[in-house]
Amino acid sequence: QIMENERIIIDCRAHEDYFIAHYNLAYNIPFEELSDRSYELPPRTVPFAVVQTKDKMDATEEWFLRKHKNPWPVHQFLIFDESQDKETKSSLPKIVRNVSKHFHSNGLPIFPFSPCPILKTEMSYLQRVLSLSPSSPSNSISKKFKSSKSSESSCPHFIVDVGCGAGRDVLTLSHCFPQHQIVAIDNLQVAIDRVTSFAEREARTNVIPYKAVLRDSGDLEKAIFHVVD
Repeated sequence: QIMENERIIIDCRAHEDYFIAHYNLAYNIPFEELSDRSYELPPRTVPFAVVQTKDKMDATEEWFLRKHKNPWPVHQFLIFDESQDKETKSSLPKIVRNVSKHFHSNGLPIFPFSPCPILKTEMSYLQRVLSLSPSSPSNSISKKFKSSKSSESSCPHFIVDVGCGAGRDVLTLSHCFPQHQIVAIDNLQVAIDRVTSFAEREARTNVIPYKAVLRDSGDLEKAIFHVVD
């Protein structure tokens, strides 16, 4: 379960307004940053709600529903109302204040997306390989992975994500394995720029974005050599 009552909520208000008050577990992407951070939105197959102020709602609806060839599956647009009457609007999540970010009980941040299926499936295996305390048997990333405070690994490793794209899996790995270095390799500069920005916003110092074109045998090894050199 990613969001309260299985709802994913994207809050498109300014971060300052989001910090003052927002619906519980909502994820903040300010409207002005939507184009640059659209890769943080849920997949287009997953419906979600969008929160905005009244004066920017028309422009926000335009961006999600009409600006792109394939509209985003927004099932509800909500004008944020801090003075909501809970008796008449009980279906809405509760309002929280002075919260800049939400986390799972295990300390991992709550994103409005999940890592790729193979990463979810093989996470326990990867933990064993890296000599970490394994999580309870599960294929769900939302289960309790051990944090850096409880890690038993004494030797840092390099975890390489080839074809990292915008960095969803990279950021997941970075949070799950904070004592290891996550090397994000892609042949597109736009992907490297997105991973870099994403890692900076999340204050992840263990992410190493690296642009490399892998055509021949040995190119991956050469790229990793340049990264660790």
